[in-house]
Amino acid sequence: EARRNVSKILLNCGAEEFIFTKNLTEAANIVAYALEHPLLNDGKEQEPIIKLGKGDRIVSTIMEHHSNFMMWLRLAKRLNLCFSLVKPTNDCRLIPELFDCRESITFPTLKNLFHKFSRIDEKTKFVSFQHVSNAVGTVHDVKEIIKTIKEKNHDCLVFVDGSQGPGHMPVNVKDLGCDFYGFSGHKGPLGPQGTGGLYVKKELIEKMEPMILGGGIISDVTVNGYRLADTNSKRFDAGTPNIAGLIGLGRAAEYVNEIGLENIENRERNLAECL
Repeated sequence: EARRNVSKILLNCGAEEFIFTKNLTEAANIVAYALEHPLLNDGKEQEPIIKLGKGDRIVSTIMEHHSNFMMWLRLAKRLNLCFSLVKPTNDCRLIPELFDCRESITFPTLKNLFHKFSRIDEKTKFVSFQHVSNAVGTVHDVKEIIKTIKEKNHDCLVFVDGSQGPGHMPVNVKDLGCDFYGFSGHKGPLGPQGTGGLYVKKELIEKMEPMILGGGIISDVTVNGYRLADTNSKRFDAGTPNIAGLIGLGRAAEYVNEIGLENIENRERNLAECL
């Protein structure tokens, strides 16, 4: 019930596409792990969710929190990928045009790692950026940014850091068009610390390698291999979960829904205008 409530109220997605996590940090790391490790099931390695190789590119922005940055940097380093960083506008906004330009930031000490272009093309395989800035509060036009990215490369996967989104405003991940959307439960949703969630498109979640294996997700195991029990989000529920915390997050989602997410968003905008 908690999974259904949280996924529907906070993200407007199905429970089978929603993974419970400890926070946004874990959500991003689950995705990074799946990008680096193809699914191993029934003794066979499956096709990766996307093929990454030398010369391919990951794009992020200089506005990201460490929780949505370090794992992509590590992934680029390990797989010898180019890593581009988009710079925001002077008023700290991320706009679609910035993801289709030839200006980005480079660091001399990492000149062999960071690519000088942020242009989205056939070599761009993954893009990650925030929904709302945790530092200055700007709300980015996520839908239009993703539209621009997908127009340039339909196969490029997009992860959105929603740490400051759900609970503060209505979020519809299907309308946004993202492939992944993660958040922390203790922020806008007012849930317990150590709770959060990750939306993954259904066609991708079936191909993702779980970051953690253990009891509860295996249908069969021998000395030669194992078979995962589910093809949906339950594949990521290894071990005993934070039952009390997740029930609390489910109730928190009901609480903000009773107040009205539109009402919360309007109230916050009015307070921001006073400043």
